Amino acid sequence: MGVLIKEDESYSVPINRIKVIQNDTESIRSYEESIPDLSDPIYRCGWCGNVVDYNGKELSVEMRSYNIGLVEKYPYDVTVKSVHGNCCDDVRRNAYQ
Repeated sequence: MGVLIKEDESYSVPINRIKVIQNDTESIRSYEESIPDLSDPIYRCGWCGNVVDYNGKELSVEMRSYNIGLVEKYPYDVTVKSVHGNCCDDVRRNAYQ
């Protein structure tokens, strides 16, 4: 079909969405990169550093990769907060005994 399908390495397209670029027959594409919304913090387990949601629950593979990509690409613009992750429930229990 001649359609290029590739992963969004700029993290400007939300998960479960696609971005269609017109005139995709051009060999060089120029577009202004849009910066994703960085106002929401990214949460990490305070014990192991795993990326989790605000309740400490583990994320889907896609959402985890998306959040890690944001931290890597915008390290000074993303707010990262520590929470007690469910991934380390056993570690947490043992630490308080």
